[in-house]
Amino acid sequence: MRLPPAFGITGTQRLPLPPSIGGPVGIILDAIVLLAIVLWAVPTSAEPGEPGIDVDRSVAVSSAVGTLRMPKARAGCAVRPAEPGVSPLAALDATMRALRAEESGQRDEAILFWKSAGDADPHALAPRLALVRLLAFSDPAGATTALRETAGLVGTTYLGQRWAIRSAVLGLALGIVLASMLLLAGLVGRHLRALQHLVRETLSRVLPMRSAAGPLSWAFLTLPFLAGLGAVAGMAFLAFASSFHFNRRERMVALAATAACLMIGPALLVARPLWSLDPAGFDGLLIAEAQRDPASPPAQVAATEWAAREPDSAIPSFLRGLDHLRSGRPDSAATRFNRAAAAGGLPPAVLETNIGSARFLNGDVGGARPHYERAVAIDPGRFEPHYDLSIVLATLGDYPGADAAIEEAGRAGLDRLRDIGRTEFGDGPRVPVEAPLSTVDLWDIDLRRHVPTAPPALLGALLPLQSPWATAPAMLLTALVGFFAGRRLRRPLAVHVCFQCGAPICRRCLVRIDRRAYCHACGESMGGADLAETTRLLLRRLIEERPSWTGRLRPILLGILPGTGAALAGNAGAGLAAALPAGLGIALLAFPLWGNGCLPLPVYLLVAPLLAPAGLLLLAVALVLNALGVRAAERGNEGLRAFFERDVDRSAA
Repeated sequence: MRLPPAFGITGTQRLPLPPSIGGPVGIILDAIVLLAIVLWAVPTSAEPGEPGIDVDRSVAVSSAVGTLRMPKARAGCAVRPAEPGVSPLAALDATMRALRAEESGQRDEAILFWKSAGDADPHALAPRLALVRLLAFSDPAGATTALRETAGLVGTTYLGQRWAIRSAVLGLALGIVLASMLLLAGLVGRHLRALQHLVRETLSRVLPMRSAAGPLSWAFLTLPFLAGLGAVAGMAFLAFASSFHFNRRERMVALAATAACLMIGPALLVARPLWSLDPAGFDGLLIAEAQRDPASPPAQVAATEWAAREPDSAIPSFLRGLDHLRSGRPDSAATRFNRAAAAGGLPPAVLETNIGSARFLNGDVGGARPHYERAVAIDPGRFEPHYDLSIVLATLGDYPGADAAIEEAGRAGLDRLRDIGRTEFGDGPRVPVEAPLSTVDLWDIDLRRHVPTAPPALLGALLPLQSPWATAPAMLLTALVGFFAGRRLRRPLAVHVCFQCGAPICRRCLVRIDRRAYCHACGESMGGADLAETTRLLLRRLIEERPSWTGRLRPILLGILPGTGAALAGNAGAGLAAALPAGLGIALLAFPLWGNGCLPLPVYLLVAPLLAPAGLLLLAVALVLNALGVRAAERGNEGLRAFFERDVDRSAA
C-alpha cells in the first residue's frame, strides 16, 4: 500500500518483524532502543536556518508517551494535547509483538498484545480489527465490542473515515459494474441466436457467397469488443441490438443495467477527492497524522517539504504553531498562528482558539478572552473554544460564565470533557486544550486539492477507454447504435420462433402451417401432411422426446452463474436480484487488487481476512437467488410446454 513519503513507509509489503531476543541481553537491548527512540522522537523544533532555542522540556508535552510532564499547570507551560492518553509508539510496539505472536501461532498472547495496543492508542484501528477476527468464534461478546469500537473510530477519525469512504465508493462502483455485466451477458446469451440469425440473413442477401454469411455473422458480433471500448460497452451494444426480442421485464432490466454503468463515470468524477490518493502525500491524511505529534521528525520533515512545495500555504505555519504551543513557547506559537491566519485557507475558529491559548500561556489572560469569544461566535459547535473560555473566565473570577461555558463544552463534546476529567491531576489550575483541525476541516482541504482522475487498474479495465470521462458518452453511444441497428435489421426481417423446435426464424425463411410458423426443416417434414397427421407427429414428438444429457445439465450450469444464469433461463427479475450481491461479493474478494492505498500497513493486513468471508457470503446468497430463479424459469417453461400439449390434444380431438 502507499503512504505519504514523509512518514517513510511505502509499498504493499508487510512490515518486517524483528527477531525475538530474550533474557538479560534482550532487556538491555530493549532499554537502549527505547532510550534512542525517546531521544529521537523529542527533538528541539527549531526550523532549518533558525537558531536553536533553549526550552524547558520538563514542562513539555510528549505525544510519544502521552503524558503531561509537569508537576502542576501554570502560566507559560504547555497546553494539554488534543488527544490525552495517546501513546503511538507503545501501540506500535504492541502491534509488532502481536503480529509476531500470530505468526508463531500464539493466539492467546496475540490477543493480549492487541488489547494492549488498543489501550495505548484509543484511536488505532488495527487492534480492533484484529480482535474482531480473533474473537469472532471464541468470544462473540468481545468481538462485538471491538466491532462497535471500530465503527466508532471510523465515524470519528479522519484516517478511518477516509478509508471507509474511499473503499465504499470504489467497491460500490466495481460491484455495480460487475453486476451490470453479469445481467447484460445473460440477456445477450439468451437472445444471441436470434440476433445472429438476423445478421446472417442480412449478410446472405448482400454477399455473393451465402455459405460465408454464417462465420461472418459471428465475427460481426465480436466487433464491439475489438473496438477498444471495453467489455461493458460491448455487452450494452449487443443487448440493445437484440432488444427487439426482449419481453417487458428484460427490457427494463437492460435499461437499468446500462443506466447504472452510464452513471458510474460521472459519479467517480464527482467523488474524485474521496477515493483518489495524492502520490506526494500532501493532503488531509498527512495533516491528520502530523498534528497528532507535530514535534516528531516525520512531522517536521513534512512541514518543511510542504513549505518548500507551497510557500504561501498556511498549513506548515499551523503545524509549527502546534509544536511550539505544546513545547511551552507561546510567543513563537502566536506568531505562527497569526502567519497562518494571514495566509488563509484554514478555519478561523481553530486559529483564534490557538492564538488565545498562546496569549493565556504567556500570562495575558485578559487578551486571550476575546480570541476565545470570537472562536465561539464563528463556530459554536467546537469543543475547544468553549472549554478554554471556561478556564479564562474562571481565572478572571467569572464563575457563572465559566459554568455556562463548560456546559456548552459538554454539549459540543461530552466524551472529550470526560476524557480530560479523567486525565486531570495536580492541584494547580487547568490548562487550555489545543484546537486541531477536525475531520470536517481535513475533508474540506482534500476537496480543494488537485487529485488524479484515474481509478484503480481493476475498475479502469472494465470502464470504456479505461477512463471515467469516456464512460457515460461511450455507454450512451453504444446503446443507441445497438438499438437502432437492431431495429434496422428487424424491419425487413421480422424474427419469429419455430413452433416445433423453437429455433429463431425470420420472415424470409419461415413456413406457415395451420397459421403457425415453422423453420424450413420442420416445415419440410410436416408440409405434405394434413391436420390430423401433423397432430399425430407433434404428439409422438412430445411423448417420445427425452431430455438429452445437455438438457439435464443445463439447469445445473445456469444455477452456478449468478445473475447470468437466471437471465439466460428467462427470469430477468431473479437475475437482477442475484447479480447485485454477486457483483459486490466479487468486488470484496478482489479487495487486495484495488483497496490498498490509504491505511497503515498493519490495518491493511487485517482488513482483507475480514472482507473475504463477507464476499463469500454475498456470493453464496447470489447463488441461492440465482438457483431459485432458474428453477422458477424452468417450471414456467414446463407449464408452457404443457399448455402446448393441451392445445395440440384439443386440435386432434
